[in-house]
Amino acid sequence: MSVRFIICILLVTWPTVSWGQNSLMGLSWNMSVPTGSTTNFVGETSLRGGQFEFRDFLPAERNISLGLSIGWNGYQEDEPRQTYAIENGAVTTDLVKYTYTLPILLNVHHYFPIGENVLPYVGAGIGGMYSEHEIFFNIYNIEENEWGFAVRPEVGAIFPFGRAGLLIAADYLWATNESSTLGIDNSASLNFRLGIVLLR
Repeated sequence: MSVRFIICILLVTWPTVSWGQNSLMGLSWNMSVPTGSTTNFVGETSLRGGQFEFRDFLPAERNISLGLSIGWNGYQEDEPRQTYAIENGAVTTDLVKYTYTLPILLNVHHYFPIGENVLPYVGAGIGGMYSEHEIFFNIYNIEENEWGFAVRPEVGAIFPFGRAGLLIAADYLWATNESSTLGIDNSASLNFRLGIVLLR
């Protein structure tokens, strides 16, 4: 079943709404720029990321929503062939380093209706993040993974069209995930998202 077919079904079955909607769900592509001590391990911008989210508007206040988001990003950095000192000797090899992150956050958003064509907002998220770091060299690999506490401020805007809308957002994700072996004190990234939301 193609992604295009699934999107068409969702658009047809999702009720037509105005900005008095009750909820929304969205799927977005995430471009992530690692910052802080995260760059001690991987410093390359990641284009391999995404996020699924659901937001429910409070009945008494349509300008505020509560929701849940699940994101994912994969980072990769290659290092050229060189000689590394190890215990009782040395090894000459190239390295491939990977980092994978999976933040799961509870979010609150506040909206500022300024017209029918755009809905800007600010938001904040709090929750946990799973991270996995891997180094591949020759036929060997080193892997570290852990869970940490995560927070995320966010700004963005939704541009509605019919039953759906275009979402543009930027956020800063910070988490307590660390690795003394890899020189990572915490996990941090600046993220830019582009996605589609379905309004209900």
